[in-house]
Amino acid sequence: MQAIQNETLAEYLDVLSAKTSTPGGGAVAAITGAQAAALISMVCQFSDNDPELILIAGQAEKARITFLELADQDSAAFSLVMSAFKQPKDASNRKKNIQSALVRAAEPPRAMLNLASTLAEGIVKLLEKANKKLITDTGIAAILIEATVDSAEMNVLINLKSINDETYHQDVLSEITMCRQSVKDLKKVTEEIRESLKSG
Repeated sequence: MQAIQNETLAEYLDVLSAKTSTPGGGAVAAITGAQAAALISMVCQFSDNDPELILIAGQAEKARITFLELADQDSAAFSLVMSAFKQPKDASNRKKNIQSALVRAAEPPRAMLNLASTLAEGIVKLLEKANKKLITDTGIAAILIEATVDSAEMNVLINLKSINDETYHQDVLSEITMCRQSVKDLKKVTEEIRESLKSG
């Protein structure tokens, strides 16, 4: 399977909708994050040449590339899980291989969660400093980052459910809490934008 980032949008959607294990929800979470990052970058470029916005744009561009890489990593990691479960039930290392594969499968969405949360503060700054003519783009970026966090969290949790390492559990759950805290102001951003659009 070719890399998701090398596919056309139509090709990606064709494969996503097909009766195949990958790509799936993890790739969708990553692509959602990449779209949010692209919107952030665009809004910055249409705004004043503010040093803070230049930094936000640079961060978003790096994130966009990383999200695309994570989409492919997620698909590859899930394939490893499927392979591990297909081992003969009496294979000596089967349980260990399954646990290892599950941890590897949890890592791409875990990275998506953390990456998405780092973009939240920049979106709040966009509402304050960016070109007001692109306010809906800022709002949609906020919605997409929240969606990235929500969907990546689900993909982490589905793997975590079968992982036996309690320390790993606690570390990941703590990260999820921190990421959710980082994006909590995005709802305020979208509500403020909605209200400003209603008031004309």
